[in-house]
Amino acid sequence: EAEYRNGDTRTQCRMFSILDVEGLKLSNLNKDTFSFLLTASEIMNNYYPERVVRIAIINAPMWFSGAWRGISNMLPAAVTDKVT
Repeated sequence: EAEYRNGDTRTQCRMFSILDVEGLKLSNLNKDTFSFLLTASEIMNNYYPERVVRIAIINAPMWFSGAWRGISNMLPAAVTDKVT
């Protein structure tokens, strides 16, 4: 995860998060995983909406795009719009 200043004199930082999902198995996606993702995204969206600039998911297995379609429907648009 990399942080950088937005160029002004304030100390507010922006985040570009990289989520490496190499080795993720479909069996890892369970109720607890979905609950965690939903809670984490709600916290970031509600309390730090301007901090996260972009989220990159790397090394995703081939099946991940299908799973992402389902996961992304549960997340706020403000979060999914930042994912590449």
